[in-house]
Amino acid sequence: MSLPDSPLQLIGILFLLSILPLIIVMGTSFLKLAVVFSILRNALGIQQVPPNIALYGLALVLSLFIMGPTLLAVKRALASGSGRWRSFLDV
Repeated sequence: MSLPDSPLQLIGILFLLSILPLIIVMGTSFLKLAVVFSILRNALGIQQVPPNIALYGLALVLSLFIMGPTLLAVKRALASGSGRWRSFLDV
């Protein structure tokens, strides 16, 4: 893979790569789960146990579990559409 020739292209690519985690977090249930777990921890009266990294890990695993059917549907759609692109590119 080669680097882009134009500095503007490089800036654009770096911007898209830096904004990608934000899009992933906002487009899934991760943020909602993390907020609910934080509120639950405060409601129980324990501010430090479990640590934030454990809450975020649990939220990440649960969001992958929740988004599983959607990711499977996207994978199937990409697989069915890739055949058309391959036949188009072979011509």
